[in-house]
Amino acid sequence: MADEDFQPGDTVRLKSGGELMTYERKADQSHGLCLWFEGGKQKERIISHDALEKDDGLPPIGYRG
Repeated sequence: MADEDFQPGDTVRLKSGGELMTYERKADQSHGLCLWFEGGKQKERIISHDALEKDDGLPPIGYRG
């Protein structure tokens, strides 16, 4: 995915799965700052764009909710 495809406020997740995150901003040419909540506390991490995908609104693979 091209770096410019991620916009602030986009809902993203790791390609390998995990929590939904909000893409906050571009951190550098190939990384973005992502935010999420865990146990009621806000977490943040700079993550490679290559490891992210936009959320498509579908449940993750293996979800049994």
